Amino acid sequence: MQLPLFLTALLLCSSGAFASTIEKRQNNAELAYCIKPINIPKCISARNHANEATLQAQRAYTPDQLHNGRGDAFRHCYWNARMTIDMGGAQAKIFGDLHEMVPGQPQNERNMDLANNAMGVIVGQQTGSRGYEWARQVCMNLANTGRLTTLK
Repeated sequence: MQLPLFLTALLLCSSGAFASTIEKRQNNAELAYCIKPINIPKCISARNHANEATLQAQRAYTPDQLHNGRGDAFRHCYWNARMTIDMGGAQAKIFGDLHEMVPGQPQNERNMDLANNAMGVIVGQQTGSRGYEWARQVCMNLANTGRLTTLK
């Protein structure tokens, strides 16, 4: 028996899966988008991709590079590449743009993140059947050779 979309959304909202999607890292624009039942599965997927990109950045870069440095640039690139592979470039751009709608975020940081998000969408579109690992390697190469935007 398949549950109607509304009941499925209610179950997701009360589950731990959705709780990890709605957390302190989401801003009001993301929350407004993700609270709509039709968007919940995409939001969970986007959060999972963000978590994996964060984990890979933490493994590959020193802590001083994780904010405004190469690790931060890589994380945005890889997150958006993964979302593009999974749900297409247009949807990845929506999540990337929503994520940068943070009141008080310095404009230069927003510009950096948006530029690296856009590169990630391009990487994701070029990935084809090569998969996430290929996208990770491309984003890492772009970050390590200075072809992603950083502030450090």
